[in-house]
Amino acid sequence: MKGQTENGEREMNLVVPPLPTPHATLPPPSPRLKQYTWPPLGGRGEGSGGRGERNGGGGGSGDVSEHDFSNLRAKELRKMEEEEKRMWKRMKNRRRKLRKMMKEEMKRRKRQMRLTSKRKRGSDRRPNIMLIVADDLGYNDVPWHNPDIRAPELLRLARHGVVLENHYVLPVCSPSRAALLTGRYPFRYGKQASFTPLSPTGLNTSLTLLPQHLQRLGYKTHLVGKWHLGHCDWAYTPTHRGFDSFYGYYLGSQGYYNRYKKIGMPPISAGHRNEVLGRHSVTTGEGADGNTDLGGNGGSGDSNTLEDVFSVGGDGEGLLKTKKTALREEQQYNEGGYDFRLNETPLTNVTGVYSNDLYAARVEEVIREHVRGSEGAPLFLMLSLQATHGPLEAPPSICGKRNSVPKHIENPSRKIFHDMVAAMDCVVGRMVKQLRRSHLYHNTIIVFTADNGGNFRVGGNNFPLRGSKGSLYEGGTRGVSLLHSPLLPNVGHRYRGLMHVVDWRETLLHAAMGPAHWPLHSSPDLQERGRKEAEEMVEEEREGNDDSLDLWSALLHNGPSPRTSFVYNLRKGPLRGAIRRRHWKLVVGLGGRYDGWVPPEDVGTVTGEECSSWNTPTTRHLLAHAHASDINDMVMLFNMRDDPLETTDLSGPVP
Repeated sequence: MKGQTENGEREMNLVVPPLPTPHATLPPPSPRLKQYTWPPLGGRGEGSGGRGERNGGGGGSGDVSEHDFSNLRAKELRKMEEEEKRMWKRMKNRRRKLRKMMKEEMKRRKRQMRLTSKRKRGSDRRPNIMLIVADDLGYNDVPWHNPDIRAPELLRLARHGVVLENHYVLPVCSPSRAALLTGRYPFRYGKQASFTPLSPTGLNTSLTLLPQHLQRLGYKTHLVGKWHLGHCDWAYTPTHRGFDSFYGYYLGSQGYYNRYKKIGMPPISAGHRNEVLGRHSVTTGEGADGNTDLGGNGGSGDSNTLEDVFSVGGDGEGLLKTKKTALREEQQYNEGGYDFRLNETPLTNVTGVYSNDLYAARVEEVIREHVRGSEGAPLFLMLSLQATHGPLEAPPSICGKRNSVPKHIENPSRKIFHDMVAAMDCVVGRMVKQLRRSHLYHNTIIVFTADNGGNFRVGGNNFPLRGSKGSLYEGGTRGVSLLHSPLLPNVGHRYRGLMHVVDWRETLLHAAMGPAHWPLHSSPDLQERGRKEAEEMVEEEREGNDDSLDLWSALLHNGPSPRTSFVYNLRKGPLRGAIRRRHWKLVVGLGGRYDGWVPPEDVGTVTGEECSSWNTPTTRHLLAHAHASDINDMVMLFNMRDDPLETTDLSGPVP
C-alpha cells in the first residue's frame, strides 16, 4: 500500500513473510539490525533515487536491499534457534541431575519418615534380638574376607548390615562366652580358660547375665546349641541363668551326628610324631614330685625322645606331657559321654541327624511358638552353633543340594571345612526366612560373631593374621562379627572402631530399649564421654567394675567408638597376657602355642601345621621352658596401626 509523508515523499509498507519456525511467536529482532536503515524509495522529494536506485542504483553506502535484509534476518534467526537448542540441552541435563538428586533426597526422607514412624508407632515396642555365635570361625573363613567361602546368607546380611572389622574376643571358647554374657573381662572372676568336661565349677552365680537383664525388660529368652559355661550344679546351667528354654549340649564339643563327646583331642600317632619332630630329642625325667624335667636337669627318669613326652592337649593350653599322661589322655579320648538336652531332660532320639539341621528346626519352632503364645513380648534367641568346631564332619547335602567347593582347593581338611561353613550358613538362612514368614523380621536385630579365631588343626584359617585359636595374637582374638537389622539407618559399610565382646551387653541393652530411645544422630559429646569412661576403666582396677561400653549410637551412625583400650586376657602363675591401648599392643609371657602365619592350603596337615608351629628352635624352647623365667619375662610390643600382622616386635626400640 502506498502513502505520502509530510515532506511529500512516497512511502511503501513492505511486508516480509516470516520464516517457518516451531515457535508460536518470533523473538524480537536482534539489536544488531538497528544499524541498518530503510533504503530511500523512488519518487518525488530530495535524495530520491527512483525505482532504479531502490533496485540497485546509487542508494548510498548504508542502504541494503530487501533481499539482503531477508537473508540477514534468516541468519540471525538460525543462530538464535541453535543457541536456544543448546540452552534447552543444558536445561535438560540440569533437570536430569536435579531429578536424580530429588529422587535420592526423597528416598532418604521416606526412609527417615519410615524410621520415625516406626519409632512413633513402636515407641513401646522392643526389637527382637537374634544373637548368633559361631564356634572357631576364623578371620579368613567368612565371605567378606575370602571370596572362596560360599555363604550367601551371611554375605547378604553383611551387605545390608554393618561388618565390624575391629571386633575382639578371647582366645578360647568359655572365656569369650562368659565375657559376652556378663559384660566383664574373665580375669576379674577367674575364668580365663575353657571349662573341662569334669570341671567342678561354673560361671559365678553372683554375675547377672545378659538374658537375665532382658527378662527384666519383658523378653522371652531361649538358647539353642552350645553352653560350655559349667554344668556341675543345676545352678550353673542355662535354665537357671536367664534362659526360658535350652536345647543343646553342655560341653565344648561333640560329634555332629552322634551327640557323643570325646574328651580331649585325638592323640597324634607315633608315626606322625616322628614325622613332626624328626631327630630332635631332649632328656626327660619325672622327679618325686611328679613334675616332668625337660633338658636333663637332674631328673630320675629315663632318657626319652621328645615324641615320648609329646601329645596334643585339649582346648587351648597345649603342654608337653609325659608318656604316661599321653596314654591316659588316649584312654579318656576313647571314653567320653552322651551330651544333649531339652531344658534339663536328656534327649536320646536325636542321633543320626546333622546338628545344624537339629538347630535350624528348633529355631523355627521357637519362633513359631513365640508368635503364637508370646502375647506381644519381644524375643531374645541365642543360637550358639556347633559349627565350625572339630571334629571335621560335613553333611552329604546342604540345603537340599551338594555344596560346590572351589576346584583349586585341594587340602582335604579345608574342603570339609568349606562344607561345614556352608551348612552353618544354611541355618542362618532358615532362621531369617522364618522371621520373615512370622512377620518379625522388620523389628529384629541380628548379631553374628565368632567366639575366637579359627583353629587350623581342623581346617580353620586366619590368614593373613598371625596366630590361631588359643593364642593372644590377632588370629586368635580378632573375631569376625556383623550387625544386621532393617531398623539400622546406615548399612552397607565396614565399621572400623574398636569393639570388644564385653561391649555387647551394654550395646544390646541400649538397643532393647526400642527405636524411640535411639539417638537420631551420633552425638560427639556422647562419644567423648564414652572415651573418658574407657580410659578410666584402664586406670582404675577396682573390684566389681563393669567393663562393657555402649556402642549402639556409634554403630547406628558409623560414629567414633568410645573404646580406646581393652584386655585381651590375663593369667597368673606365670603371668601371661596382652593388653591394647589405642594402636599399641603389649604381650607378656608366652603369647600362644600357635603363633605363625598359616595359609589356607596348610591347615589341618602335619607338615603344614605341626612342623611349622612346633618343630622350630624357638617353639621347642618355649614349650620346653614354658615356666622358665626368661619366658615369663618375655615382652613383645606391636604397633597395630602400622603393623596389623604383628611382624615386628618393638619392645626394644620403643621405651
